Amino acid sequence: MWTNQAGLLEKQIHLVPNFLRRDLSYAYMFLGTYRAIATTQEVLDFLFAR
Repeated sequence: MWTNQAGLLEKQIHLVPNFLRRDLSYAYMFLGTYRAIATTQEVLDFLFAR
């Protein structure tokens, strides 16, 4: 993953907890677009490292 993409992924993952507050619009957008900048494994690694 490129450095600028890693930064973008970190910014997007930072917003994922909004899903827990019932902001489903962001969750749907994130799930539909994260594959353009990261693999599923990379996203899971970021989430579990938090």
